[in-house]
Amino acid sequence: MPAPPKVSILMNCLNGERWLREAIESVQAQTFQDWELIFWDDKSTDSSWWTARQMANADPRLKCFRGPGGQTLGMSRTLAAQRAQGDYVAILDCDDLWKPQKLALQLEMMTNPALAFCFSDCDIIDEDGQVTGSAFARTPPPSNGTTLYRALLTRPNFMLCPTIMFRFDRLCAMSGFRPSFGSAETYDLCVRLAQHDPAAWTPLRLAQHRRHPGQFNGTGKAAIYKEVLQVMKEHRSWRHPAQIRREIGLWGKLAVKTIAHS
Repeated sequence: MPAPPKVSILMNCLNGERWLREAIESVQAQTFQDWELIFWDDKSTDSSWWTARQMANADPRLKCFRGPGGQTLGMSRTLAAQRAQGDYVAILDCDDLWKPQKLALQLEMMTNPALAFCFSDCDIIDEDGQVTGSAFARTPPPSNGTTLYRALLTRPNFMLCPTIMFRFDRLCAMSGFRPSFGSAETYDLCVRLAQHDPAAWTPLRLAQHRRHPGQFNGTGKAAIYKEVLQVMKEHRSWRHPAQIRREIGLWGKLAVKTIAHS
């Protein structure tokens, strides 16, 4: 029986045909090749499922699963993670891309056994693949790992999904992704991990995160704000002025989105 792969990659999809092949090819182009890609389709109505199945026929490291549809992203990520066999788990959504050395460089970072996860800077790209900025340029991470927990609760998001690599046993110890969350499931998991364990990051841009018009509508933004505020409320054991300011700002944004779509 073959040995399990070192890294399990979770790719959740709902009607992601436009950039799906390019996303999977960015995994296949990695300099580190001991991985499995768990493709979880949430009953797409476009050609996503058939594209993934076709690519899996040529590469057995691609493992395709299809959910019943209508589930939260947190639940879909949980179901995909239950199929993972690797020591490490990474996330790549079907509209994002990885640079070729992404896995190799992050595995070097994770040789420190104390780390629960690591992440990096990344390009922000538009729907045509043009670079429009970077995550750390918009909001830099804290200067050292001891303040990551506080930074996640007091700053706009600087940690984007395609840049994160988790140690699988630590992910499981935190009960993984919260199934009730549909937007901020990864943020919630990282906050819970950072509360107890150190993490590391690099300023290298190891991924590309795509921003495009179909990504979030007004109600989608409101859902994100609600879930982030729920996480912040649950981690309010200390009353830091920066967290209070951020909560007030998010409540204001939530009110604007709610009124606009009422």
